[in-house]
Order: sequence, then C-alpha cells, then structure tokens
Amino acid sequence: MSMLENRVLMFLGKQVDFVTAQEISETLGSSTKTVYRLISKLNTTEKVIQSQRGRGYRLVKKVALLTEEQQEAQKSINLAITILTQFPKAVNRWELTDQFYVSDSTLSRYLSFLNTKLLQFRIQLQRSDGQVRAVGTEVQLRKALNYFLLEETRTGKVLDNISDIFPNVSDNDRQFISAQMVLIETELSVQILDPYTINIFSHLYILIQRVRQKRYEEQLNLTSLTQYDEKLTVVARKIIDNLGHYLNDSIHSQEVENLLVYLVGLRYNKNLDDSKDDEAHRLVSFIIQNISLGKHVNRNNLIKGLLGHVRPMIHRITANISIINPLLNDIKFNYEDAFNNIKEITQKSSYIISDDEVGFLTLYVVRAIEDATNYKRVLIMCSTGVGTAQLLQTKVRHSFPDFDIVDVISSKTYQKDLKKYQDIDLVISTVQVPYPTVSPIIQVSALFNEGDKRRVKDLAYG
Repeated sequence: MSMLENRVLMFLGKQVDFVTAQEISETLGSSTKTVYRLISKLNTTEKVIQSQRGRGYRLVKKVALLTEEQQEAQKSINLAITILTQFPKAVNRWELTDQFYVSDSTLSRYLSFLNTKLLQFRIQLQRSDGQVRAVGTEVQLRKALNYFLLEETRTGKVLDNISDIFPNVSDNDRQFISAQMVLIETELSVQILDPYTINIFSHLYILIQRVRQKRYEEQLNLTSLTQYDEKLTVVARKIIDNLGHYLNDSIHSQEVENLLVYLVGLRYNKNLDDSKDDEAHRLVSFIIQNISLGKHVNRNNLIKGLLGHVRPMIHRITANISIINPLLNDIKFNYEDAFNNIKEITQKSSYIISDDEVGFLTLYVVRAIEDATNYKRVLIMCSTGVGTAQLLQTKVRHSFPDFDIVDVISSKTYQKDLKKYQDIDLVISTVQVPYPTVSPIIQVSALFNEGDKRRVKDLAYG
C-alpha cells in the first residue's frame, strides 16, 4: 500500500458521511484524477470504498493501514523525492513540515538520515536560512532521484503498473516513453524485463520532467562514447532525437551517454566487458568456487546464467545504477540459507553488491540446484533385459524426461555386479528382487500404468 492510499483510508476512516473527491484531493494535495485512480486501486480486490453519485465516497470496510515504521520509511522516501525534484532550487522548511505533517525537529531528523543516504550519490543537503537545497551535479541528481523512485515502488508494492509508480505521468508521456522502449527492444532484439523496464522508464520520465520544468542543467561529461558498441549508441541517439522533437526543445548531446549507461545495463556489451579484463568471468568463478553445489548441478548452465546477469550488474555497480528485485522478500524467506550464503560470498569480492542483486543471483543458483534435484540416474530391469524392459524404458522416458536411464539390464546381470551400479538413484523393475540392492528399487508392471507412475514419483521425489 502506498502512502497516498494509506492517507485516503485514514481520511475516510475519520468521516461519518460521504465526502467528495474534491475534498479528498484538497486534503492529499493532489488532483481529483489521482483520487479516482487511488480509490479504483483500493477497490481492486474487494470493495472497501463505496461511491454514490452526487455525494462522493465513504469507507465501508476497515483495511489494515501502514504501520508507524512503514509510514516513517515512506515519509523519508517522499521527502527525498520532493527535495530532489526541486533541484537546483531550494525548498522552504515550513513547506516541508506542512506537507509531511511533521514538526521541525522531526524534519531535522529526516534530513540527517536523508543526507547519509545521499552520500552514495555524492549529493549533500544544504540547510540554511530556513531552506533545504540538494547540492550536486545533474547526473548525480537524476541517479539519486531514480533510486528513491524505485524505493517508493518497493515500499508501495506497486510493480504491477507503471502508472502506480509514476501517478502523475500523463497519457501522452506514458505513450511516448513506451514507444521508445519498444524501439529499444526492436532495434537491439532484446526483451526488457521488469526491473529494467522501471529503470529505463524512470530515466526518461525524469529527463522529460526536468527539461519541461526548466530545471535541467547541461553538464558535460568527458567520458567518450567510443567505449560502447555502435548499435547501442545509434539507438540512444534515436531516442534522444525523438525526445527533442517530442518536447520541441534542444536536448544536450550528453544525454546520449546518460541513456547509454542504462542501455548497457540491460544488454551485454562485449566491448565494455573486454575493456574490464573479463571481470564478469572472474566474479562468477569466485561465486561458483565458494558455494556448495551438488554433484548433479549443471555448472556450465549455471555459469552461463550467472554471466548473463553479472556482466550488466558490474556495469550498474560502476555506474551507480540501482535496480529493484520485486521478489526480494520472498527470496529471503523461501531461500534464506542460499541468499545468506551468496551474500556472504559476494561481500568478499571487490564489489559492493546490493541485496536486490544478490536476490537475482540466488534465483540462478537455486534454480540450478532444484534442476539437479530432479536429475535421477535410473536403471530399468526385467528378467531378461529385453522385450518388456524396452517397452518400460520408452514409457518411463516419456513420463519422466528428467530421468537419465543409464542401462536396461536383466536381474541376473544386476545381481552379479552390484558395485557397478552403486551410483544409481533408482531401480525400476518388472520383477521382484529377493536379494539386497544397493539402490532403492520399485516393482512396476511392464505397461507402467498411472498407479506405477505415482509410486515412482513418490519414491523419487518424496
């Protein structure tokens, strides 16, 4: 639940009768359009707010509100966004205390905390003459603003809809930015997934707002575009040209590079990786060497998967670009040991890797381990090793494609050389075996009916 949704519910909870959208919007300091959207979202799962034409809205069902701790976190994030959005202008302290319903002493506490958070972006809060001002460069400012917009997304749990993350974005802006993202996917032959979708959208959204509001500061960066591959640069130039036409304004050429920083984060750039002496391979090897993996884990597939994430991750870390992992809390809860293990390993590397990134790395490792769990070395056995056993082999392979059928043998062959088959995970036999076996064994019919399949599944996977 977002802070605005929480405030709507708190306000309606104090009313004894219907109130209009206009009254709610004046209390929230937002537009009536935002009020309509918030109420619609709150009523998505079940109707908690009743509407009546000509009278307005009222609360009909109590809903769990944000805890005090959650409200504090949300206020800190919203405060950061408010101050950064005004950059390079200052904001009056009394306006902030009024907007966030806090005392001046509480505001001072928030600002001190915020100042610490902004250090990673090399931004400082200047407080003097009753005003607060963010001090830094344009590029630093936008990275910080992007970070706090993503933090607001995480707190509000609104990853399902871009409009929820950026409630004030107009339909025209949304359509324009979406069209640029389609251009990226088409030109680069990539699919932009959720965390990257939000990063790219946020970057373009912030740029549009700053150019339009005349707060945009042109600042040169001495980094050369030649380090990026040509296709990425061409796409970035197209988008910045489109942006200039859309806003009917001149956009500094430096914005091509600013956008490239984000594009490299979603597509592996061979030139960039080579220039870093294959850091991605070394980091992935370090993780693989220090993590406990079962003998059946396909290490080649795991390395390939990790490299696909680590290459752009290293670039994001170097460029100080944050991403959010919408599944982070679930990953920490369901795969706590694996997450903590990978976090401990990465802390020994030369990179400062966020929990969000560790969460993504954890998913690759867990998937590889779970795939290996399904891997079973299976022996098919019958009285002679031919005929019915060949039929059974076909049926087992069709029902359990993860099984590695090592051999089809007779029961007599198996009894003669038990040591040869000691690494077998499961023996599926059409005959009863009276002597001791070195592996679990299950007797089935040659026709391998549904009952047989269920019993094999239970024995193999528990």
